[in-house]
Amino acid sequence: MTWTSAVPAAVDGLLAAFRLSPDLAAPVAVRDGPVVTGSQAADVVVAGWYGTEQDELAVEGQDTPEGLGGGRDREQFAVRCAAMSTNSGGDAAAALTAARVRVYVLVAACGAAVAADRTLGGAVMRATMGAPSVRQVPGTDGITALVEFTVDCDAYSGR
Repeated sequence: MTWTSAVPAAVDGLLAAFRLSPDLAAPVAVRDGPVVTGSQAADVVVAGWYGTEQDELAVEGQDTPEGLGGGRDREQFAVRCAAMSTNSGGDAAAALTAARVRVYVLVAACGAAVAADRTLGGAVMRATMGAPSVRQVPGTDGITALVEFTVDCDAYSGR
């Protein structure tokens, strides 16, 4: 039997969890990977994010043999994600504060979506939110607060 990874199903399960969350409904745009669109959405959540051109990893992990009997391998991987919110209202300080508060509301909604289905539709044994980092980026459309985070997964490979 051919070896298969749980990563594709996990990313699909994560996207489904985000898209089913009422707190991430439109006008929030939920995207699969670093898709560039003409969207004017102020709030965006991305699964399979890779923040910079120099670092294009969407998922990072490792496989470990599980036992000596030739069974399935244990996969542990982190799906990189991002939430971002752009605010252009008021003065710069107020816009920054509003964007930062809003982006953490989006991250909390992502965490709630993962907590509601820790198996990501049966793709993994357990998924949990990983450590976040925040960037605050001024631009021509206002200020964007961006939180990069991982969804850490524990699964078995297919065989």
